[in-house]
Amino acid sequence: MEGFTDDVPVNGGPFASNWALSAARAGSVAAALQNYGVDAQRLAATGFGALQPRADNASAEGRRRNRRVVIALAKRPDVAAAGISAPAAEAPEHVPLDGLERVHVLPGAVEIEL
Repeated sequence: MEGFTDDVPVNGGPFASNWALSAARAGSVAAALQNYGVDAQRLAATGFGALQPRADNASAEGRRRNRRVVIALAKRPDVAAAGISAPAAEAPEHVPLDGLERVHVLPGAVEIEL
């Protein structure tokens, strides 16, 4: 899981920074997946804060799009453990999943953005 935020600084509350908020976002998704039975040894969570925006933070809509969690699913355990890229030919171009904004196939993994 990769967590992200917009660039508006966190003021008060339980998080000291956008970085801490993004890590907590990713961690909460990892915990939810574990609660649904995914082996915890196959999960990892990383926070990127506001460092990799996908939209312009100048608008409310852009900031909303930047507050996200990306889930990368390795197709094979050895790919996830070793960081090995599987040949792109092994993966379809698009994997339809209801309720998700988009799914991309990366070399050796599937990226899901919620």
